[in-house]
Amino acid sequence: MPYDTVTRENIDIMVHEFYARILKDEMVGPYFTKSLGADINSPKWFEHFSTLISFWVLMMIGAPGYGGNPFPPHAFLGQLYPETFERWLELF
Repeated sequence: MPYDTVTRENIDIMVHEFYARILKDEMVGPYFTKSLGADINSPKWFEHFSTLISFWVLMMIGAPGYGGNPFPPHAFLGQLYPETFERWLELF
């Protein structure tokens, strides 16, 4: 998905495409389906996407909107391994 500029719309597309790939992955996908379910169109995923998009908009273009802390929601995902994070990065 090459773009000349980073916009909220581009970030929205990137987030949705990335998590569609994540859900299909045998190593990383179960962490997300356990917490959010397998239906990427569910209200839980809608809320998660909204948070993720706001986070990346802040990180990439500095637009306000995200005011949370990304660590606490991930603290209860279960045992995470270096290989799991490496796979997440590879998919990213």
